[in-house]
Amino acid sequence: MVRLGWLLTILVVVVLVIALATLPAALLVQRVDLPVPVTQVQGTIWSGQARVRPPAQSPLQLSWQWRGGVQWQWQLTEAMAATGDDATQGIATRLNGRWRATTPQQVAQVRGVVPMSRVDVLNALVVVRPTGHLDVALEHVALPRGQPPRVRGRMIWEQAGLRGVVRESLGRVEMQFSDDDAQRAQLRSMEPAVITVEGLIELTASTYDIDLWLSANQNSRLTRQLAQWGELADDGRVRVALSGPLRW
Repeated sequence: MVRLGWLLTILVVVVLVIALATLPAALLVQRVDLPVPVTQVQGTIWSGQARVRPPAQSPLQLSWQWRGGVQWQWQLTEAMAATGDDATQGIATRLNGRWRATTPQQVAQVRGVVPMSRVDVLNALVVVRPTGHLDVALEHVALPRGQPPRVRGRMIWEQAGLRGVVRESLGRVEMQFSDDDAQRAQLRSMEPAVITVEGLIELTASTYDIDLWLSANQNSRLTRQLAQWGELADDGRVRVALSGPLRW
């Protein structure tokens, strides 16, 4: 249910900012065409920090530290205080992981939380917005050039909900990734909820496709509202198809 583009973009920035150089980090950044703006770069390739700004979002603070051999530890956090629902819930972006100087570029053991305000697939539905946060536990993310990203692990949409024309809970929704040749993630509700979810995410080298099925569990009023955004099936479920660029 989640477009991974901004997250993958940030992971690319993590790799490029700390990769293959002994120059001061600021000099390296000036010579690399990064997918998002990077400013306030301090330190060196071995230990430093920078500020990155995903499109139309508040900035994030990236820091890194060499851990010996070909391995670095990195951390990504909010560069300013959270606002809106995120502030009310005490949720702010916090991710950390490891990067190894290998080909293809890889990050591993990515852990942390991301508020749904930073995830914009459901915003494409216009009349609703997602609430809650992602609990991220990705074991491995590889970024081979010209190929789909290879992701293994899972993310759980905690306290999942919709706000707008529909104001309902989705409970907990799991996205389970497996890094086989056809990169996919299975989506499913982990517990009973007012609206239950199942579906599939498929990733290519530059795009995502989401085939999502929503069920209002025989609530006819809610089913009619959901049907405004997708295709009503004979079994009462609503199918929503979303696609777009990964932007990384």
